[in-house]
Amino acid sequence: MSTIEPSSSIRSFYRRRGKVRPSKLDAYDRLYPVLGVDRQQPPPLPEIFGRTAPVVLEIGSGMGDATVAMAAADPDRDYLAVEVHVPGIANLMMRAEEHELTNLRVFEGDAVSLARSCLPADTLDAIHVFFPDPWPKARHHKRRLISPENVALLRSRLRRGGAFHLATDWEHYAESMLEVLDADPGLSNAHDGFAPRPDWRPVTKFERRGIAEGRQIFDLEFVRPEQPLSLGILAHGPQTLVPSRCRRRAARDLRVLCDHSQLGGDRRHGQARDDRTGARHRRQLLQRHGQGLQLLRGFVDAVGRQ
Repeated sequence: MSTIEPSSSIRSFYRRRGKVRPSKLDAYDRLYPVLGVDRQQPPPLPEIFGRTAPVVLEIGSGMGDATVAMAAADPDRDYLAVEVHVPGIANLMMRAEEHELTNLRVFEGDAVSLARSCLPADTLDAIHVFFPDPWPKARHHKRRLISPENVALLRSRLRRGGAFHLATDWEHYAESMLEVLDADPGLSNAHDGFAPRPDWRPVTKFERRGIAEGRQIFDLEFVRPEQPLSLGILAHGPQTLVPSRCRRRAARDLRVLCDHSQLGGDRRHGQARDDRTGARHRRQLLQRHGQGLQLLRGFVDAVGRQ
């Protein structure tokens, strides 16, 4: 049993202040001992759910309606919701009780601290981050949940083959999410850019509000590959170890790196790029594929033909 250690990083949330209805407080007090997870010393996941099954981490479950719907439709997996808003936690537990769900639990607190202190590596089947606080003001961007540091931590908790699903209705945040996730060396985009809206994701209150206000909804889906793109894979070939959807992007990126290493300049799609955008792009590619650049030169053409 691990103890939650307070996060030293900037928090991506704030606790809303306001009067909580007595009915919600009563439900919270009655149900948290049954459906809630200890805030200080969360037990191992099998003890939380009373079984060993794939686990989905739902970060920011809001009022819980969407989370309850997903858990009810997916009984073979366990859902661990993380939320800080007491009325939302109470509503989620009330709905879970109504549906007699045994595969849904809730943790009141910081998801980053929970992941860092109590969730072992290679544990989660999926992570959901749907409509997180966009922190739209520039001075608040540092508070956004989807940052390189947080993504690296959460990705390490995914099992090989696990999925990272996200959604937002703020275009600037969506572009930032895509850039951060695409730069993570341990994740691969399951689509070419943004993902189509999955049928299994229920429409949330925030999604309805965004649509009503004329904003576009952006979905993202990244996976942690079954095998990392490493020197061992390069030596034995990509056909069976690298997912086919990743090969075209890998070939494109590796050609950029090879061109740069041979010509001493920053080239992308055959055109010189000496500005800051090109330099940043090259750094991202080096993070993703920089190991063993000499071997990659001979490997690029083979990847591109797959």
